[in-house]
Amino acid sequence: MRIIKQLREATNNLHRAIEKVSMSKSIISCSLSVDDYKKLIQKNYFIHTKVELAFAEFQKIPSSKQLDYSYHSRLPSLQLDLKTLDLIPPEINADHLMLASLENVSGMLGALYVVEGSSLGNKVIYKHLRKNTFLQEIPEFYFFKNDQIKSPHSWKNFIEIAEKEITDIDSATRAACHLFEFYKKVYEAPLFS
Repeated sequence: MRIIKQLREATNNLHRAIEKVSMSKSIISCSLSVDDYKKLIQKNYFIHTKVELAFAEFQKIPSSKQLDYSYHSRLPSLQLDLKTLDLIPPEINADHLMLASLENVSGMLGALYVVEGSSLGNKVIYKHLRKNTFLQEIPEFYFFKNDQIKSPHSWKNFIEIAEKEITDIDSATRAACHLFEFYKKVYEAPLFS
Protein backbone atom coordinates (compact mmCIF):
# COMPACT_ATOMS: atom_id res chain seq x y z
CA MET A 1 0.00 0.00 0.00
CA ARG A 2 2.99 2.26 -0.48
CA ILE A 3 1.54 4.01 -3.56
CA ILE A 4 -1.91 4.53 -2.06
CA LYS A 5 -0.33 5.89 1.12
CA GLN A 6 1.67 8.40 -0.93
CA LEU A 7 -1.46 9.48 -2.81
CA ARG A 8 -3.42 9.79 0.43
CA GLU A 9 -0.71 11.94 2.02
CA ALA A 10 -0.29 14.12 -1.07
CA THR A 11 -4.03 14.80 -1.39
CA ASN A 12 -5.01 14.97 2.29
CA ASN A 13 -5.30 18.79 2.45
CA LEU A 14 -7.32 18.92 -0.76
CA HIS A 15 -9.62 16.17 0.50
CA ARG A 16 -10.25 18.14 3.71
CA ALA A 17 -10.87 21.32 1.69
CA ILE A 18 -13.53 19.56 -0.37
CA GLU A 19 -15.27 18.34 2.76
CA LYS A 20 -15.65 21.99 3.80
CA VAL A 21 -17.34 23.07 0.55
CA SER A 22 -19.40 19.97 -0.28
CA MET A 23 -22.00 20.21 2.50
CA SER A 24 -20.36 17.43 4.54
CA LYS A 25 -21.34 18.92 7.90
CA SER A 26 -24.99 19.17 6.88
CA ILE A 27 -24.91 15.62 5.53
CA ILE A 28 -23.33 14.11 8.64
CA SER A 29 -25.58 16.09 11.00
CA CYS A 30 -28.66 15.04 8.97
CA SER A 31 -29.63 18.68 8.46
CA LEU A 32 -29.15 18.88 4.68
CA SER A 33 -32.19 20.50 3.03
CA VAL A 34 -33.91 19.22 -0.10
CA ASP A 35 -32.71 22.29 -2.03
CA ASP A 36 -29.11 21.68 -0.97
CA TYR A 37 -29.41 17.99 -1.84
CA LYS A 38 -30.60 18.98 -5.32
CA LYS A 39 -27.57 21.26 -5.73
CA LEU A 40 -25.31 18.44 -4.58
CA ILE A 41 -26.75 16.09 -7.20
CA GLN A 42 -26.48 18.69 -9.95
CA LYS A 43 -22.87 19.45 -9.09
CA ASN A 44 -21.97 15.77 -8.97
CA TYR A 45 -23.63 15.30 -12.35
CA PHE A 46 -21.51 18.11 -13.78
CA ILE A 47 -18.34 16.68 -12.19
CA HIS A 48 -18.91 13.14 -13.44
CA THR A 49 -19.88 14.29 -16.92
CA LYS A 50 -16.51 16.05 -17.23
CA VAL A 51 -14.58 13.24 -15.53
CA GLU A 52 -16.08 10.58 -17.76
CA LEU A 53 -15.31 12.66 -20.86
CA ALA A 54 -11.68 12.82 -19.71
CA PHE A 55 -11.69 9.06 -19.10
CA ALA A 56 -13.09 8.49 -22.60
CA GLU A 57 -10.38 10.70 -24.09
CA PHE A 58 -7.76 8.66 -22.21
CA GLN A 59 -9.08 5.50 -23.87
CA LYS A 60 -8.02 6.96 -27.24
CA ILE A 61 -4.30 7.05 -26.42
CA PRO A 62 -2.19 3.94 -27.06
CA SER A 63 -0.92 3.55 -23.47
CA SER A 64 -4.51 3.16 -22.24
CA LYS A 65 -4.47 -0.41 -23.57
CA GLN A 66 -1.99 -1.27 -20.80
CA LEU A 67 -4.58 -0.60 -18.10
CA ASP A 68 -6.77 -3.55 -17.21
CA TYR A 69 -9.39 -1.83 -15.09
CA SER A 70 -13.12 -1.56 -15.55
CA TYR A 71 -14.56 1.80 -14.52
CA HIS A 72 -18.29 1.87 -13.79
CA SER A 73 -20.03 5.07 -14.85
CA ARG A 74 -21.72 7.13 -12.16
CA LEU A 75 -23.86 8.96 -14.71
CA PRO A 76 -26.78 6.48 -14.87
CA SER A 77 -27.35 6.85 -11.12
CA LEU A 78 -27.05 10.62 -11.32
CA GLN A 79 -29.51 10.68 -14.24
CA LEU A 80 -32.00 8.74 -12.10
CA ASP A 81 -31.55 11.29 -9.32
CA LEU A 82 -32.08 14.20 -11.73
CA LYS A 83 -35.26 12.55 -13.02
CA THR A 84 -36.56 11.73 -9.53
CA LEU A 85 -35.92 15.30 -8.38
CA ASP A 86 -37.39 16.77 -11.60
CA LEU A 87 -34.13 18.54 -12.39
CA ILE A 88 -32.38 19.28 -15.63
CA PRO A 89 -28.63 18.84 -16.07
CA PRO A 90 -26.98 21.85 -14.46
CA GLU A 91 -25.31 24.81 -16.04
CA ILE A 92 -22.21 25.96 -14.24
CA ASN A 93 -20.02 28.82 -15.40
CA ALA A 94 -17.19 26.49 -16.29
CA ASP A 95 -14.84 28.72 -18.24
CA HIS A 96 -12.31 28.59 -15.41
CA LEU A 97 -12.95 24.93 -14.56
CA MET A 98 -10.47 22.91 -16.55
CA LEU A 99 -9.88 19.20 -16.15
CA ALA A 100 -6.35 18.20 -17.10
CA SER A 101 -5.88 15.60 -19.76
CA LEU A 102 -4.73 12.20 -18.60
CA GLU A 103 -1.46 11.44 -20.30
CA ASN A 104 -0.52 7.98 -19.06
CA VAL A 105 -1.65 5.00 -17.00
CA SER A 106 -0.22 6.44 -13.79
CA GLY A 107 -2.16 9.67 -14.28
CA MET A 108 -5.36 7.77 -15.04
CA LEU A 109 -4.92 5.73 -11.87
CA GLY A 110 -4.31 8.93 -9.92
CA ALA A 111 -7.64 10.28 -11.16
CA LEU A 112 -9.33 6.95 -10.45
CA TYR A 113 -7.96 7.12 -6.90
CA VAL A 114 -10.15 10.19 -6.36
CA VAL A 115 -13.27 8.80 -8.08
CA GLU A 116 -13.13 5.31 -6.59
CA GLY A 117 -12.29 6.69 -3.16
CA SER A 118 -15.30 8.99 -3.31
CA SER A 119 -17.50 5.95 -3.97
CA LEU A 120 -16.47 4.60 -0.58
CA GLY A 121 -17.47 7.92 0.96
CA ASN A 122 -20.80 7.75 -0.85
CA LYS A 123 -21.74 4.63 1.10
CA VAL A 124 -21.27 6.56 4.36
CA ILE A 125 -23.15 9.58 2.99
CA TYR A 126 -26.01 7.32 1.87
CA LYS A 127 -26.58 6.12 5.44
CA HIS A 128 -26.82 9.70 6.69
CA LEU A 129 -29.15 10.76 3.89
CA ARG A 130 -31.53 7.90 4.74
CA LYS A 131 -31.68 9.16 8.35
CA ASN A 132 -32.28 12.79 7.40
CA THR A 133 -35.91 13.67 8.14
CA PHE A 134 -35.72 16.71 5.83
CA LEU A 135 -35.17 14.35 2.90
CA GLN A 136 -38.00 11.88 3.57
CA GLU A 137 -39.88 12.94 0.43
CA ILE A 138 -37.01 11.66 -1.74
CA PRO A 139 -37.66 7.98 -2.49
CA GLU A 140 -34.05 6.99 -3.19
CA PHE A 141 -30.55 8.45 -3.34
CA TYR A 142 -29.32 6.62 -6.43
CA PHE A 143 -25.90 8.23 -6.79
CA PHE A 144 -24.98 7.74 -3.17
CA LYS A 145 -26.43 4.24 -2.98
CA ASN A 146 -25.25 3.12 -6.42
CA ASP A 147 -25.88 -0.61 -6.31
CA GLN A 148 -23.83 -1.10 -9.46
CA ILE A 149 -20.65 -0.24 -7.60
CA LYS A 150 -19.59 -2.75 -4.99
CA SER A 151 -17.38 -0.23 -3.22
CA PRO A 152 -15.32 -2.42 -0.87
CA HIS A 153 -14.57 -4.88 -3.66
CA SER A 154 -13.96 -2.16 -6.23
CA TRP A 155 -11.66 -0.34 -3.82
CA LYS A 156 -9.68 -3.46 -2.96
CA ASN A 157 -9.36 -4.31 -6.65
CA PHE A 158 -8.36 -0.75 -7.44
CA ILE A 159 -5.66 -0.73 -4.75
CA GLU A 160 -4.13 -3.93 -6.11
CA ILE A 161 -4.03 -2.51 -9.62
CA ALA A 162 -2.73 0.91 -8.54
CA GLU A 163 0.05 -0.58 -6.45
CA LYS A 164 1.15 -2.68 -9.40
CA GLU A 165 0.57 -0.28 -12.30
CA ILE A 166 1.51 3.18 -11.00
CA THR A 167 5.08 3.57 -12.20
CA ASP A 168 5.17 7.38 -12.12
CA ILE A 169 3.99 8.56 -8.69
CA ASP A 170 4.44 12.21 -9.69
CA SER A 171 2.03 11.80 -12.61
CA ALA A 172 -0.47 9.97 -10.41
CA THR A 173 -0.22 12.62 -7.70
CA ARG A 174 -0.62 15.50 -10.18
CA ALA A 175 -3.73 13.91 -11.67
CA ALA A 176 -5.26 13.17 -8.25
CA CYS A 177 -4.55 16.68 -6.97
CA HIS A 178 -5.89 18.25 -10.15
CA LEU A 179 -9.10 16.24 -9.92
CA PHE A 180 -9.56 17.15 -6.25
CA GLU A 181 -9.06 20.82 -7.20
CA PHE A 182 -11.63 20.42 -9.97
CA TYR A 183 -14.15 18.94 -7.50
CA LYS A 184 -13.54 21.84 -5.13
CA LYS A 185 -14.03 24.47 -7.83
CA VAL A 186 -17.28 22.88 -8.94
CA TYR A 187 -18.62 22.67 -5.38
CA GLU A 188 -17.77 26.35 -4.90
CA ALA A 189 -19.29 27.47 -8.22
CA PRO A 190 -22.88 28.75 -8.40
CA LEU A 191 -25.50 26.88 -10.41
CA PHE A 192 -27.45 28.69 -13.12
CA SER A 193 -31.07 27.95 -13.97
